[in-house]
Amino acid sequence: MSVAYGYQLQILLHEFLILSTATALSRTLNTTIDMNNIPKTINEKRSLKLHQNKLHPVCQLKEKIQRYFHDFTPFDNLSEVVSIEGNFDELLVPQDHPARSTNDTYYVDSAHVLRTQTSAHQNELLRRGYQSFVVTGDVYRKDTIDRTHYPVFHQMEVVKVLPKGTDALSDLKSTLSGLIEYLYPGKDYRFLDDSFPFTEPSVQIEVYQNEDWMEVLGAGVIHPKILENCNIEATGWAFGLGLDRLVLSYCNIPDIRYLWTTDERFLKQFKDGLSQFQEYSKYPPVFKDISFWVNGYTENRDELWSEYNNFCEIIREEGLDLVEDVTLQDKFQKEGRTSLSYRIAYRSGERTLSNEEINLIQEKIRTVLSDKFEIILR
Repeated sequence: MSVAYGYQLQILLHEFLILSTATALSRTLNTTIDMNNIPKTINEKRSLKLHQNKLHPVCQLKEKIQRYFHDFTPFDNLSEVVSIEGNFDELLVPQDHPARSTNDTYYVDSAHVLRTQTSAHQNELLRRGYQSFVVTGDVYRKDTIDRTHYPVFHQMEVVKVLPKGTDALSDLKSTLSGLIEYLYPGKDYRFLDDSFPFTEPSVQIEVYQNEDWMEVLGAGVIHPKILENCNIEATGWAFGLGLDRLVLSYCNIPDIRYLWTTDERFLKQFKDGLSQFQEYSKYPPVFKDISFWVNGYTENRDELWSEYNNFCEIIREEGLDLVEDVTLQDKFQKEGRTSLSYRIAYRSGERTLSNEEINLIQEKIRTVLSDKFEIILR
C-alpha cells in the first residue's frame, strides 16, 4: 500500500467516523442531521440582550445581584449557541431526559442548541480555571403561554469552588441567606429539598411574597462527577435564578410580555433604576376558542398534550405578542379519539384589538395547526 493511498484511506475513515457519530446523535434526538427548529420570532429576539440594556429592569436586577457577588468574575456576553455536550452531557442530563426533546429545546443543528440554561457554560469556565464566577445570559425553552412564561428569558448562574473537605452545603446556604436578605429585606424565606442532575444535594429557596410562597432559585453542591471531569480536586456549589420572574415580582409587573415592549410608557418608569411598575391603560382582551380531535393522544411529564409546547409555539408565531394566555377549556375521549378545546386570550398593551384582525390571526393558526399536527379541527 502506498503512503498516499494510506493517507487517503485515513481521511475517508475519519470522515466516516464523523458522519457515523452525527448520524447516531441524530437518531438519538429522533430528527435529522441538518435540523433547525428555531422559528423567526425566536431568532428576532436573539439580538435584543435585555440583560445588557442598562435602562431595562432585567439588566438593573442583574447589576444589583452582581454587586452582591462583587468579587466573582462576571460573564454576560457568552454566545447563546452552545454544544449539546455543554448544555446536556457535561451537566449529566440523561440521554432520555425530556429536556433534550425538540418539544422543549431549540436546535441550531445536530450538534448545537440555543442554551436552555446558563449552566451550559459551567464546565468550560471550570476547565479554564475560574474558581468563582457569575454567568448571565438569555436562555431559550419552548413553553406554555401565560403571564409568567415566555420562550426567551434570562438566567444568572453563580458558581464557587471550595477547598476539598469544606462543608459546601453550609457555605452555600449561608451565601444564599445573605442574598435573599439583600434582595428581600424582612421577608420570610425557606429552603426546600430539590433535585437536579448536576448538583447533589440540591435545594431551592422560596420567599413569602404577595401572600404566597414564590420559588426564587435552585441550588446545590456541584456533583463530584462534574469536578472530576474538569480535573478539579475540590468541592463547590452552584445556583441559578431566573431574572424575568424575579423582576415581575420585584417590580409588580403583571405580564411578562411587558419586558419585551418598546413602549416608552414602560421603559421610562425604570430610568432611575428598579421601581414599582405603574400599569398604564389596560386594553380589553379578545377571546377565541379552538377545538380539535387528536388521534393517538399522549401526555408529557406535566400531564399536558405531548405536543402542547409546539402547539403554543405556533400560536405565538402567528399571534406574536398579542397572545396573553392559552387555557384548556375542555377535554374528553370518544371512540378512541381525544377532543381538546383551548381558549386563546389576545390583548395588546398598546391599543384596542378588533375582532376582525383577531379572526384573521385565528384562521391562520387553524390552518397551520391542521398542517403541522395529526388533528381534525372542529
